[in-house]
Amino acid sequence: MINNKDKKIKYTMSVSEVLEKTSVMAYDGCHKIYLMNTIHKKWFHEYEFVEGSVDNRMEIIETWWDKSCPLRFIEWITTDKNDDIMFTSVAVQGTTCLE
Repeated sequence: MINNKDKKIKYTMSVSEVLEKTSVMAYDGCHKIYLMNTIHKKWFHEYEFVEGSVDNRMEIIETWWDKSCPLRFIEWITTDKNDDIMFTSVAVQGTTCLE
């Protein structure tokens, strides 16, 4: 389970809430995990992608999180009204992962 409580940061949404709003996850194989929709995949062509149910994706995120280096983070990718890419932190670098 991903725990943000040890950080002094206000999170507007949990990982599971963002998963409900997205359809795709991407992982760089080291520490970058992104949650997005299909239209955003074009910016992450060298990443490993997973699509599927929220439960399945949460399990995969936890696996990626556990094998990531200490620089790990999770960001939500969206676009603004001008189609510019936007990044929202869901789990910042230094967030812990509990067994």
